[in-house]
Amino acid sequence: MGRSIFKELVVIIAIPVAIWCGIVYFDLTPDESNFTLSIEKEERLGELMTQQLLIEHPEINTPTLDTALATITDRLLTPLKESEYRYQILVVDHQIVNAFALPGGHVVICQGLVEMIESPEELAAVIAHEIGHVEQRHIVKKLVKTLGLEILAGALTGGDPLLISELMKSAASMVFDRAQEREADQFALDHLLKSKINPRVIAGFFRKIQQKSTALDQKLAIVSHHPDLPSRIRAALQYKIPRDTRFEPLEIDWPAVKDSLRKRDKPAQNAPDPIPDQPAPFR
Repeated sequence: MGRSIFKELVVIIAIPVAIWCGIVYFDLTPDESNFTLSIEKEERLGELMTQQLLIEHPEINTPTLDTALATITDRLLTPLKESEYRYQILVVDHQIVNAFALPGGHVVICQGLVEMIESPEELAAVIAHEIGHVEQRHIVKKLVKTLGLEILAGALTGGDPLLISELMKSAASMVFDRAQEREADQFALDHLLKSKINPRVIAGFFRKIQQKSTALDQKLAIVSHHPDLPSRIRAALQYKIPRDTRFEPLEIDWPAVKDSLRKRDKPAQNAPDPIPDQPAPFR
């Protein structure tokens, strides 16, 4: 009897001691970086950030550009019928050479990048890469990890323009890790193949960026903080394309697209610049 009572006392004492040790010696709090927003909240956050961006950097619309962009996006979005996102792809009035994705399927192309690109297939490659970041939810996961859910929730409920502008800047200048970049590159290669566009166009585009970056042009935001271009070029060149693959050229007069940008009437701009002037990566 005494031995039985002793065992019960040991158990009673051991359980709270074990719980206390677990709390003290092990981090049992959830990792916020593993949490993310619902698709609906992510889309709403992306809408708010895009609206703030367009206040200060208007969307560029010319008949020639709009037709070209529609042709490219239609080709790219056709294989994405099962995607949870409703993509909005737009070109904004900014001379910096960059492209980036905002939460919820918003892909932003800066005018400087369009003017540098030499074919519609190159622009399709850039957009496919950004779609890869969206589909992998890299943007919103990075924002949650960097800023926390509380700040993102505050932006959604409060609608504070200053907070939303800061979030937009963070997303526009976001640096992804190499694993995330490889995932986005791999998605782009696979997706271009599904879209009947030669995936190896990515290698030519990266090589061009690499050559231009030697000039250390501060407007070349697409390559800054990205020393891994050689391996990305190599991966694109080594991508295996089935022998029976038939590619379909994008029937777009690209010189006419670029000419339409030069000839358009530019609106007056007095607002501060929400896109960071410091170099940001092609993501």
